[in-house]
Amino acid sequence: MNTDIRLSVGIVSHPKTVKLMRRCGDRAFFSLISLWTWAAQYRPDGILNGMDKEDIEIASGWQGEPGRFVDELIALHFIDEKDDNFSIHEWSEHNSWAAKVGERGDQARFSRLAKINRELYDKLKNEGISSLSKEEYERFTNERSTNVNASLTPAPAPAPAPAPSPAPSLKKEKALSVISPKENQFEIFWNAYPVHVGITEAEARWEKLRKSKKLPDLNTLLSAIQKQRDWRERAGPDEFRPEWKHPATWLNKGCWDDEIPEQHPLAGKVSTVTLNNLAVLEAWRPPQ
Repeated sequence: MNTDIRLSVGIVSHPKTVKLMRRCGDRAFFSLISLWTWAAQYRPDGILNGMDKEDIEIASGWQGEPGRFVDELIALHFIDEKDDNFSIHEWSEHNSWAAKVGERGDQARFSRLAKINRELYDKLKNEGISSLSKEEYERFTNERSTNVNASLTPAPAPAPAPAPSPAPSLKKEKALSVISPKENQFEIFWNAYPVHVGITEAEARWEKLRKSKKLPDLNTLLSAIQKQRDWRERAGPDEFRPEWKHPATWLNKGCWDDEIPEQHPLAGKVSTVTLNNLAVLEAWRPPQ
């Protein structure tokens, strides 16, 4: 998941930004930034298909006249509209890092495959493949687990025959190495955690906790991740939504034990936004 976006230092004084604030008020600039940060998290490709104007204004935290904000975004080419579908104008050009988060995840899964099935990794690499979708990765690992389990299951006694079946070759048995429970469980944790950053550090921390017997069972970890995810998703567009820690930090600090409050600590308020260390926004006060 993306944790930041790229903004030009000239965004504040850009004519399009100035026109947007003149037409919709200063609040419109904050809503524009909110839309961009929301897109980086939930629509990293910048395509807003399936969303109507109201959906976009909710994601932006716009509280002014319904429809006006999006209409001005379209008129000023902050948003493109085609066949009733919307997209953020030139998002992939201005925020290529955020737009390629899925591609980086696919590449990370392919690198991870080298540790689990080197033979398959080398074969795919020789065929020019350098990334795997989540579905492809799960299919490869599930097929491997199935093959391993099948190879370890004793076959029923064969009917009498002139000659017994030949024993499997040592080479084949060696190729079908068993995936350890530790690798399986870490992989499940890694796929479930929303931020895929620093897999090496996260796995090292996982292993250290496992050896010291301080690592909770997998169900406890998955349940904690889901509860923390639900807590963040309950927040409205203008409510406090804390960033996810890197997975190694989350494990190191034992964040599976974090208490989930019934209400966000800054519910109903807007957190301060920093744009490349430029204090360009004042704290917004909700209308009385």
